Amino acid sequence: MVTILVSAVKLGEKKSLTSTKSRAGSSASTLTMRFVAPDTVNISFTADKAVSGIDAVIEYEKDKISVLPSTLTAGSSFITTGGIVDETASTFSFSAISKGADNKAGIVANFKVVSKNPEAVVATRLIFKTGEGETKVIDQVTGDNILGNAQGVEFSL
Repeated sequence: MVTILVSAVKLGEKKSLTSTKSRAGSSASTLTMRFVAPDTVNISFTADKAVSGIDAVIEYEKDKISVLPSTLTAGSSFITTGGIVDETASTFSFSAISKGADNKAGIVANFKVVSKNPEAVVATRLIFKTGEGETKVIDQVTGDNILGNAQGVEFSL
């Protein structure tokens, strides 16, 4: 178990890569966030190739909601590490390493959020931060970032 966690932590450190919103002519993957009432955020993915892991950096509106990092749970095909909230940058980040050799689609992780104003309905959004050193999907064979599209979510709580 310790070996797996060390590999997951190093996953995002393997290469310094940039990601773009679309990559014509190359394999790509899509990350999608979905809100499941009353308080859960679900992250899923699809990819053309098997992935070894995912580094997620999610931006949230810190004046409206709090992310509960202790509620981070992995999907059945992943092991998650991290779950770090950076209040200054308004981000929540974690890594997920694939358990299987042919992981091309599924649920990456779930986590919970709470409103900072429980007396009112709060409309908010979560988005994947993309670019160098941020959200990426790692190709199992090449180690390249194959993130093609990252879809955030808007919801009310």
